[in-house]
Amino acid sequence: MSKARYFVNGCAKTVSYWAAETTDGQFAPSAAVDRIIWLDPAAARDRLTQPRDRDLVDEFLATLRHA
Repeated sequence: MSKARYFVNGCAKTVSYWAAETTDGQFAPSAAVDRIIWLDPAAARDRLTQPRDRDLVDEFLATLRHA
């Protein structure tokens, strides 16, 4: 798991990233997460707007290539 910490509108924010696989289960939308979309890594990277987030995905993919 990786974490990114930064400020948004003057408030500290911490975002955790992890790799996952789909299994059976259910999802209930909330104020924090309104939907889940499973994407391959390249498609997920393309949706990110912050360079720091793309860097985290790139680091993760490099780890997979060396595993």
